[in-house]
Parts: sequence; C-alpha cells; structure tokens
Amino acid sequence: MKNLNFITIFLYLIFFTNFVFGNDYKEKKMSHYIIVSLVSKENKKEDLKKAMVDLKRNLPKVNGCLSVSIFQDKSNSKNFTIVEEWDSSKSHRTHIDNITKSGDLDKILQLLEKPLSGIDYLKL
Repeated sequence: MKNLNFITIFLYLIFFTNFVFGNDYKEKKMSHYIIVSLVSKENKKEDLKKAMVDLKRNLPKVNGCLSVSIFQDKSNSKNFTIVEEWDSSKSHRTHIDNITKSGDLDKILQLLEKPLSGIDYLKL
C-alpha cells in the first residue's frame, strides 16, 4: 500500500509540475539548438567571415547562449554554418528580437547572396 501512495504522489507531482510550468519548465531542462546556413555574396565573403568571427566571440556573452560553433565549407568558402546552443527557445527569441531592433541582423543579411535558413532542434 505504501508503494501505491508513493507512486500516486509521484505521478501527481509530475502532472502538477507540467501543468503549472508547461513548456517553459521542460525547455529549462533541455538545451535548444539552432543550426543556421548562410551563403555570402561573392564579393562579401571576407566581410561575412569577419562577422562570423565576431559572432563566435560575442554570442556566448549573450544571456542564455551556452555555446556557438561556426563552420566554413571547405569546398565552397561562401557557405557558412552556425550551430548555437541555448538554454531555452525563449532566450533565443529574445536574442533575435534584440539583434533585429539594433539593426545587427540587417547588417549580416546585406552580406548574403540568399536568405539565411535556420532550423530549430532539440538534442536527443
């Protein structure tokens, strides 16, 4: 009988925690990954590379950013990939809102041959 009461209380706590905190609670427990692909304009390749080096140095200072890795394609140096790890999707959304308002995102977009593409992942 004691085991049944313990299990009942345990399941109730799980349900209650999920109900009260919802997805924000789950997100705080799981890292949030963003993978972004960028293709520079031919004459802006070095400018984008410099911007990526700056991003690698500064993004980890942003609240909620856990890590960032940036890659340049060996076979086509116009192609870059950014892998960002965030503590939550909310932190990432706040960051995107901030760089949009400041104009920093527009500065990057002007260097691109085509719109950037980004995919949101959860690590398994």
